Amino acid sequence: MTSALRSTPRPDRLPALLWALLVVPLGTLAAWVGIALADGLPRILWVAPLGLTAAVAGVVLACWRFEWFVLTVLAVRASLDVAKLGPSSGRIEVATAIGLLLVVTTVVWLVRPRHVDGWTGPSLLTRVAFAFLGAVALSAVLAGDRGASLTEVARVAVVVALLAALDRLLVDAAALRRALVAVALSALVPLAVAAAQALGVGGAREIGGFERVRGTFLHPNPFAMYACILLVMAVALVGVVSMRRRPVLLVGIGALGLALVGTYARGAWIAAVVGVATVAVVKRSRLLALVLVVGLAAVVVAVPSAVQRFADLDTAERGSGDPANSLSWRLSYWRDAMPLAERNPVTGIGLGMVSQELDEGVPPHNDYVRIFVETGVVGLIAFVGLLLALVVTARTALRRAPPGLPRGVAEGFAGVLAAVLVLAVTANLISQVVVVQYVFAFAAMAVAAGRLGPTRRGVASRRAAPPVQTGEPLEA
Repeated sequence: MTSALRSTPRPDRLPALLWALLVVPLGTLAAWVGIALADGLPRILWVAPLGLTAAVAGVVLACWRFEWFVLTVLAVRASLDVAKLGPSSGRIEVATAIGLLLVVTTVVWLVRPRHVDGWTGPSLLTRVAFAFLGAVALSAVLAGDRGASLTEVARVAVVVALLAALDRLLVDAAALRRALVAVALSALVPLAVAAAQALGVGGAREIGGFERVRGTFLHPNPFAMYACILLVMAVALVGVVSMRRRPVLLVGIGALGLALVGTYARGAWIAAVVGVATVAVVKRSRLLALVLVVGLAAVVVAVPSAVQRFADLDTAERGSGDPANSLSWRLSYWRDAMPLAERNPVTGIGLGMVSQELDEGVPPHNDYVRIFVETGVVGLIAFVGLLLALVVTARTALRRAPPGLPRGVAEGFAGVLAAVLVLAVTANLISQVVVVQYVFAFAAMAVAAGRLGPTRRGVASRRAAPPVQTGEPLEA
């Protein structure tokens, strides 16, 4: 018996063969990418090998330790859109391949029988998210272009898979910290690229007379949404991290704030203000409210062009009759999209079909309008249910999360949710999988934070970390 136990491989050590499967291809790839970039070879010659190697490494990592695979996806997802190739049709997308891999591995991992101490089943949010996925899938059945609609459904499935995986993985305070670190790491590359764009290295986009940074994203707007939700969560965590880590977090907040300003995305600016204000309210912090006001005043003084971004809102139309600003265009576009719902008010015209039906070729820039038109009454009910589940998640986390990091996560998610509700009014948030993945990652963290506290019966959760059980605050 003793010899048999000693001969069993240690579960925390990757076998030599798997190391070879990871290290050798990655080393070869690094050399090839360096040569391709130095020689100015076509982009596909280095992105395609990158995607293939990432897929192989992802399979190996998912089979070895699923949690690390999920955290790796969180850490790299924000940087993957830069690897998209070609036109919108037939485009090679590394992010899509990794998303599908996440769905498959999550399903396999969830159906395997396992015992988790204190596990009481999927959260309310996860169950409602699966119901919403079913509703949007139903809309694709009668869509004019089933292939395009099912593609959009698959994007929703990636987000639901991530939520389900994190709902099961975040079982203690240590897992919660690891997830937060993974999200923080995801911002390094986008912020570095945005800084280069702000300095004129290249990649910024001139839209409406403004040079707008976009980081590793395809457009400034999704980058602004991403920076917004990370900024709100980071602000909420300042008071609960250790003094040693606080300077790093403050630098991150500054970088996210500058990047957000550089996107010139008005909707994200407003959402960020609402989110931070919500955090100040739930924290009952007058100091944070004061910092928010001072910060806004500093932006107005230091970046006059930010004020100019709102200058055209008092004019609805130009002399030619065209909308004078994006808000007027959105209102007009919503009026054009709403009649499409009459074709099938029950299940809608199919997720993603508004962009196929209207000449502009883009979604409605309003998730509430889009869900009603594309998924009908069934989808709208499921969507409202999903929003209510998010609200319940935030409320439960605020009531039950113990002091320290869990409480900070609960407060941060309340602010993130407020920002998301604002963004959904004027943005295609549901289409931005990269952004929604981080929103639902924070939602899963809020679920975990609530589980770490006392249950309804007043009994401490069996999965709570020792500091929580002893009443000591947790520090990140």
